[in-house]
Amino acid sequence: MKYTKRVAEKTFRRLLKAFPIVGITGPRQSVKSTLLKHLLKDYTYVTFDDIRKVQLFEEDPIGFIERYKHKVIFDEVQLVPAIFATIKMVVDQDRHNYGNFVLTGSS
Repeated sequence: MKYTKRVAEKTFRRLLKAFPIVGITGPRQSVKSTLLKHLLKDYTYVTFDDIRKVQLFEEDPIGFIERYKHKVIFDEVQLVPAIFATIKMVVDQDRHNYGNFVLTGSS
C-alpha cells in the first residue's frame, strides 16, 4: 500500500522533540496508526485492539510498562484508561526522555 505524506508530519516530529508523551486522537480508520508506523519504524507498536494486550496490562500494569517503556506506540489507549497513571509514573522519573511514548485514541 502506498503511503501518502500528511500535513501533520512536521508538527508531529516537532512535538516528539519537545515532550515525553505525544498523543494523537481522531475517529477510527483515520490513518493514525498508519502515520505512526510509517514515521516511527524504530518504535515498538502495541495495540489495545488486541484483547491479550489489554489482559496483560490489567494483570500486571507495572510489569507491562516496564516491558514497554522505551520508544513505544500505544494504540487505542481509550480501551485501558488506567495506563495513563502508569505512564505518568514512568515519565515523572525521567521528564527529559522526549518522544518516548506515543499514544493514540479513537473518538
